[in-house]
Amino acid sequence: MNEREKGKPSITNLNDWLTFRPHYPIISPIMQLNAEKRTLLGKRANKLRKNGKILAVVFEKGEESTPITLDEKEFKKVFKEAGESTLIDVSVDGGKPVKVLISEVQHDPVFSNIIHVNLHAVKLTDKITAAIPVEIIGENELVKNGKALLLTLLPEIEVECLPTDLPAKFEIDISGLVEIDQGIKISDLAIDKSKISIDQDENAFIVRLDYAEMKEEVVEEEATPAEAKVIGEEEVAEGEEGVAPAEGEATKEPAGEKKEEKKKEK
Repeated sequence: MNEREKGKPSITNLNDWLTFRPHYPIISPIMQLNAEKRTLLGKRANKLRKNGKILAVVFEKGEESTPITLDEKEFKKVFKEAGESTLIDVSVDGGKPVKVLISEVQHDPVFSNIIHVNLHAVKLTDKITAAIPVEIIGENELVKNGKALLLTLLPEIEVECLPTDLPAKFEIDISGLVEIDQGIKISDLAIDKSKISIDQDENAFIVRLDYAEMKEEVVEEEATPAEAKVIGEEEVAEGEEGVAPAEGEATKEPAGEKKEEKKKEK
């Protein structure tokens, strides 16, 4: 056996292959977004929203922030695909694109429409930290048949890498899980550790199968000291009522009955 084969699981059937199949990070291509520099600030900028614009700000380390406006329809389309973990080229007024990540999206508390966006410019030579979403793929027979429940224990995984190596998501295939308590761990992720680092326990479960119905444990409640005392007194009282007189010991009769017997004798 050569060095490459050492430590590999013994795969004898399709289920084994599915279980140990590596789960790859998905890296999306850089997306494009057009913007206009914004001069209206504060409450005066609210009228821009009525014209289908979203207020946004580009933050860059060591530089002043740049207020911009984004087209609402275009941004929604890009945000749906990019999320907060895909690089976006933002071109302001047709200028040189700046690579950014979406860091915050604010919604109207009443109407739920997007009202403000924060974008953070990144340098391609500097490593960044980001929370990468987990996407469950595949169909699991135990879950489908109602025999198991799938627990997603890590909906996001924090990684550190260069912006160009940043995964958009981790696809986790659950079709190979065939037993209760079986799951997929961080160590099962097929990442290039020379480019992407994860500062979490490798044995931590991302997803795991559990029983569809939780088994209830019957717990016997211990009596409190006060309850124990009352129960003890009741047991003693019951015992006294059923105690037979000792041998040679006369049974006491009621005084009234003795007087009636003496009258009859006379």
